[in-house]
Formats: sequence, structure tokens, C-alpha cells
Amino acid sequence: MTGVNIGEFLTVAEAARALGVSPITVWRWVNRGRLNAYRVGPRSIRIPRHEIDTMIQPARASAPPLSTENGLKPSTPLFPEEIERRKALVARALELRQKSVIAPLTTADLVHMAREEEVPDVPGR
Repeated sequence: MTGVNIGEFLTVAEAARALGVSPITVWRWVNRGRLNAYRVGPRSIRIPRHEIDTMIQPARASAPPLSTENGLKPSTPLFPEEIERRKALVARALELRQKSVIAPLTTADLVHMAREEEVPDVPGR
């Protein structure tokens, strides 16, 4: 006997829960050889727990250091020209935002817009 504990193996459903994916995804990984699985009897598949642990990898090689309390990177001081450039960008963005309409207009919006328009003088009125 090899001394392997059955608690060290997971079913496909348990592996899927542990990895936060669907059982179908686990089956795909097994079929592609990305995740090793072993047959136990004619119909049961088990996945070693250490295989699950090897599937969990960092998304980046190294995380950037966080040096402030709120987790934001400290910024370098800006030159006055850069501050003015950014202010102009914000002003332009706000100007464009007021000109653009994102949502459909309601009847109240149309009435309000009509009241604000200048009505030209019509002869005979």
C-alpha cells in the first residue's frame, strides 16, 4: 500500500469549487492535460489536491509595492504647466459632457428645451 490518504484527492465538483470555476472547465483542463486526474474504478475521477494548488498562480510576476496607507502610489509633484494642462482637459471634458446626450430625452426635457430656445419674431403675430 502506498499510504496515500483519500482526503488528498478531490472530485471534479470539489476541485471546481476550490478553484472557483465550473466542473466543465475542470474537465476541459483534465482533457487538455493542464490538470492531472486519476481514475478510481471504472467511473470515478479524482484530482490530487496538490494539482489544485499548482493551478493557482500569481497574475503578475511581482506586484508593485504599495507605499501609502490607502494603497495608492505616491505621486511626484506636478509642474505648474502640467496642472494648467490638466485643468484645461477637465474643463474641455465637462464642456463636451454638457453638449452630449447619453439618455433619451423625456417630454419634460423637450418642453424645457423649447422654452429656452429663442422664438423668432413672426410678422402678423
